[in-house]
Amino acid sequence: MDVSIDPRVRHVGPAEILALDPAALSADGVQLLVLPEPVSFGSDDERDVRFLRLLREAVSYTLRIEWRARAVPFDLMLVGHLPPPLGDEGREWRHAYRFGLCYYQRGPGFVLLKDVRGEGGARYRIDDEKAMSAWPELEPVRRWSELSPAAQELCALLAEEELLLRRGDWVTLLPYRLRRWPVPFDAI
Repeated sequence: MDVSIDPRVRHVGPAEILALDPAALSADGVQLLVLPEPVSFGSDDERDVRFLRLLREAVSYTLRIEWRARAVPFDLMLVGHLPPPLGDEGREWRHAYRFGLCYYQRGPGFVLLKDVRGEGGARYRIDDEKAMSAWPELEPVRRWSELSPAAQELCALLAEEELLLRRGDWVTLLPYRLRRWPVPFDAI
């Protein structure tokens, strides 16, 4: 089967990457994103954070993503729960990756967060009203300097637990939202 005409596969050029909406792609039946050009990191903080958010959202919407990196300048402790790149540059990342290492679930008035990226692992229940009102501010990529005081306070707490990505003034959450329980359910 020629993947170029398969509607479940979307080939994406470098100019389109950051405009992708995994929710819309998933709703359109796309199952696999293919990025034929290697991704470069390190020259633009906003672009780096937006790309990692794309990886996070792809997992959240159960989109597989095939990509390559020119280099991996991230601590794998931070990003090892996101889909790793193909090729030699992604070898360590692929070794560290496993589905379900760091995710959260939202309910009415609370967030349950599980992080087993390191030794021991941790589980958090966030139900503080102030933190819950700030949580949605951190799901997209935002400038730290433009966040509400409550969101900045939450950023500091999440950064201490390595649950926030910050490059320069740009921030976003690192855990992905688990929207569906995986099959088999004991995969995480």
